[in-house]
Amino acid sequence: MNPAWQHSSDITHFSNVQHESLLNELGSSMQGLSEDVAVNRLRQYGPNTIDITRKIHPILQFLALFLSPLPLLLITLSIISLVTGGVTGALVIAAMVFLSTGLAFLQEYKSNKAAEKLRQLVSIKVTVLRENLEHDILLSDLVPGDLIKLSAGDLIPADLQEIKPLTDITFLQGDFLDESVQDQLQTLVPDKADVVLSDMAAPACGMTDVDHIRIMDLLENVYEFCLVSLKPGGAMVAKVLRGGAESVLLQKLKKSFTKVVHFKPPASRQGSSEMYVVCLGFRKVPE
Repeated sequence: MNPAWQHSSDITHFSNVQHESLLNELGSSMQGLSEDVAVNRLRQYGPNTIDITRKIHPILQFLALFLSPLPLLLITLSIISLVTGGVTGALVIAAMVFLSTGLAFLQEYKSNKAAEKLRQLVSIKVTVLRENLEHDILLSDLVPGDLIKLSAGDLIPADLQEIKPLTDITFLQGDFLDESVQDQLQTLVPDKADVVLSDMAAPACGMTDVDHIRIMDLLENVYEFCLVSLKPGGAMVAKVLRGGAESVLLQKLKKSFTKVVHFKPPASRQGSSEMYVVCLGFRKVPE
């Protein structure tokens, strides 16, 4: 799709206008686009897809395998053996390197091809309104101006709308893991905070162990921030996943707070794995 439609300033603009004005700007209406307009826009802007695959020539893939530590070590040993007169040993080591690297390349190449074919088999469809009629089309066939029908359970990112200024409230936009952002937070609260509340969540990849490690890393960062920014007697509330804080970090929290409990709010969806760790009575930094 044309980058002009994806530019962040355009997206921010579209999120702040009334729907009537937005429809006019996109040349659409509450009845949706006509089929002719949709076809022309698909031809003009291209498929609604993002190519996340990195195309690397097979020869470069093969050569890249020689840059891992073990092949480099064996190649070095082969050269040393050749220089010192051990021609046979050098040839044997070189043959082992090429054989193992070749097998690794074939396995990786086949797995990449299989993954690519699997992606081609998966087709995501979406319901759109065109000429006041509902149509199920491929996600890649969406065009600017299409009206999408949502169903129960659909997840829509809703963090784009800017929050209007509120009295006596300071908004700081940035990456919490950036030390400069944490420094700004400490500057804004020079007398330390009564409560540190974190709703941060790492992008889920679907692998339970990996997702748990990512959320624990965020929790560890929030805890470290509390050690320097929380008042004695203060509280910390942070999002975790089902299973809660892992044992080592949980022991740290229990040393630093008088009470540590896990809590799942009633507002959270029943099937959701999110929960929170609530820490009350901040008292000391663990030794």
